[in-house]
Amino acid sequence: MYTVQAEIDLKSPVLLMQMRGWIDAGSAAAMAMDAMVGQFELQAVATFDDDAVIDYRSRRPTMHLDDGLLANLDWPTIDLTGGKAGHRDVLVLRGAEPDRHWRSFSTAVVDLAERFDVRRIIGVGAYPAPTPHTRKTSVVCTASTRELADAIGHNQTRMEVPAGVQAAIEVEAASRNIEAATIWAPVPHYVATMDYPEAAAALVEAVAEHGGLELDSSTLRDAADNTRQRIDQLIDGNPEHIDMLKAMETRADEMAEVRDFAVPNADELARQIEEFLRSED
Repeated sequence: MYTVQAEIDLKSPVLLMQMRGWIDAGSAAAMAMDAMVGQFELQAVATFDDDAVIDYRSRRPTMHLDDGLLANLDWPTIDLTGGKAGHRDVLVLRGAEPDRHWRSFSTAVVDLAERFDVRRIIGVGAYPAPTPHTRKTSVVCTASTRELADAIGHNQTRMEVPAGVQAAIEVEAASRNIEAATIWAPVPHYVATMDYPEAAAALVEAVAEHGGLELDSSTLRDAADNTRQRIDQLIDGNPEHIDMLKAMETRADEMAEVRDFAVPNADELARQIEEFLRSED
């Protein structure tokens, strides 16, 4: 399932993960991981058997052509890297979400986590939600322990939604007493198909807090300010959009009075996610 590339000396690293191909509204999770990885000193630790877990008909390699000549193919891959993140050690799992063998893949990931004495696994994700872009992004999570869920924040309701492989890794980690969570950022559903750095910045800051890492989100915050101005310009002058925004602001403020984070109810959230997934097909 995997091949170890290097035996590096890491001291109880935190394992971060972000798999491409699953729900990532506003590309917030990918942007967040890009921003974090850019601050780490990483080297290859392990590679996975891509032929075994990836369906190349659904995730086709990219051809590079040079004056009609096929110069190269870029294949979708899954890699584990590791190294220094300031005063902490870190492992990073990135790549295409496997199309098959999720149980074996999750077992392999947690085997590697145990090999390097990982005590906490943190994934990132983003979902479309009826939340306004004019309010601060408040993250929620799925987690393997009540203490971790309460520390990060969570949706206080029962839900049934499609799962990604990160959830399978969480379950496997929990079975071996490794803390695991995926931190989710809600993205306004009306901008879910464009880059939304506000949510990415919120993810970076949450990972820093709950992963014990020193991370800089200032570049994403600057981009978020510019994005908000662009969205404001698109909405201004359209009475229907303005009314929609005001209604969401009112609801967000009312929910914020009840709890520290505002999330939609379970049925509405599930509907938003299903609509987003259909739009991605």
